[in-house]
Amino acid sequence: MMLLPSPLDGSSNVLSGAAGAAASFGIVAPEAGVLDNVVSTTANQRSIAVASVKEDLYRTMQAAETDLPGAGAAGEGVAVSSGILTLRSYIENNTIYTEANSEVTVEASTVELLEDAGILASAVAADVGIMSLSPSYIDANTVDGAASASAIGMVQGDRVDEDILSLDIDLGIHSVGGDATFNNIHNGYMGLPYYYEDEEYEPYADYNWWGDASGPSGLGPGTGSPILGTMNYEPWLTQPVDVVLEAGKSYFGLEIGSPNIGGDGYRYGLEPGWNTLSFPLALENNTWQAVTHAGDGLNYSVAWNWDAAGQKWVQMTAASTINPLDAVFIRMNEYDRLPVAISPEITNPPTKMLRAGWNLVGPAYNLVELDENFFWWGEPYGTSVRKALTSVEETSTGLAGYAVVVSPPINPESWVYTRGDANVPDMDATCGYWVYMKNPVELVGFSSTPLPMPWWAWDL
Repeated sequence: MMLLPSPLDGSSNVLSGAAGAAASFGIVAPEAGVLDNVVSTTANQRSIAVASVKEDLYRTMQAAETDLPGAGAAGEGVAVSSGILTLRSYIENNTIYTEANSEVTVEASTVELLEDAGILASAVAADVGIMSLSPSYIDANTVDGAASASAIGMVQGDRVDEDILSLDIDLGIHSVGGDATFNNIHNGYMGLPYYYEDEEYEPYADYNWWGDASGPSGLGPGTGSPILGTMNYEPWLTQPVDVVLEAGKSYFGLEIGSPNIGGDGYRYGLEPGWNTLSFPLALENNTWQAVTHAGDGLNYSVAWNWDAAGQKWVQMTAASTINPLDAVFIRMNEYDRLPVAISPEITNPPTKMLRAGWNLVGPAYNLVELDENFFWWGEPYGTSVRKALTSVEETSTGLAGYAVVVSPPINPESWVYTRGDANVPDMDATCGYWVYMKNPVELVGFSSTPLPMPWWAWDL
């Protein structure tokens, strides 16, 4: 701490400066294989700055006439903790805990002086479990940590509320252009692109456990640890990594209306008001309560299913179930996103009996990987209504099956298709459609589970 004497003109133009910094690093290893380590690092810093002025009535009045500035205190505190700092490396099967704590105290003799002093004060704490500054492979690690930054204002020994900047950053992984898969991420992830010459390398953070089955928060749809900087997080794991690998099952989660999955009419979440909704794949828990309570819960007012046998509406309840080829109308209170857990069990392609009259259906398509982190429901780039309904064109005795298909106005694309029309639209996944049947026929879907496990997972 450094105290400066009061200015000779009696003004409050005085400065007290204090700075503190602390850094802790576990492993620093560029271009290396960092395997099978247990790392724990902690960084703590504390600093105090004081702003005070001695009274001199005549000179203070003189200073007021010239509008001199007030007293100041520069109090800066930074604490940084990192478990593994690397670039262009293989980082696998490490358990890492990092902690950073930064505290800055600004003390003044009056509230007015504290207001001036607080402008120049800040506390920053950052902990990063794994920091890779260029593309690395980051797999099968468990990362956790905590960051605490506090800025305290004091007037004559008493604590007061004052706007002093404090910032804490708590990340399990910070990856620049690298791949991070099959990690247990208990605090957070930030991914940034890496640029080399004219090439851009995107970071990928799919197949990770984020602490909750609904997936990551931040840019993701769930309530798990936050993901920042990239949307490349699907599919995620709905169980911890050790459970997934020991069971050898595809405990994967996806978002309905995802920006990473095409073939759904380019919808992004569920819009306020009425939406149609369907699920192309079998879910791990298909009760309506489980579906709508994932993460922080779906903010909706009512949902209806169509009873084709009775040609009437039936309200969805907590015990209702929903399967591939089913569809509902749901009225949203506000925009919301819907994460779901896909069934890890073996399921056959679904079937659904369509009755004479109107039926409400949703397409059941498989998930096709187009590139490293972009998928498509059904056939790239679009599954026609003819193909989706090929099993209900006619009965086994040759009688007419479907006659008219309607995509409601609330769908991303609205249309009417009469069987035999030359213009054949696509039936998008995750939406619902009206199908008018002349005679009852069983509709056959195309999807099945489980989803494939990435080949490299078996080597972890």
